[in-house]
Amino acid sequence: MNDSKLVSWAVRNVAGVILYVAAVVWLMSNAEHGFGAKPGILIGVAMLMLFVCSALITGLLVLGQPVWLFVNGQKKESLKLLGYTVGAMFAAMVIVWVTLAFLA
Repeated sequence: MNDSKLVSWAVRNVAGVILYVAAVVWLMSNAEHGFGAKPGILIGVAMLMLFVCSALITGLLVLGQPVWLFVNGQKKESLKLLGYTVGAMFAAMVIVWVTLAFLA
């Protein structure tokens, strides 16, 4: 498998994480409008469930394909894909932080 295909998979996976995180941030920013201010134990349960589901979804987006490749005997490609994904995630994080710095 060539490196360009692995890089495109990594970028696609990171784009999925970015879209998911943006959707969660949008939901949290607008939650009070949709659900009202409801303090208490239920909001804590909802937030922890969201955290656990978010860890599952982003974990699958970042680790799903590398684990699949590893299990199917493509260990070198698996590690390359994981490295490319980590690099792409780091680059996306830097872009977001630099954008925030310029907007401040």
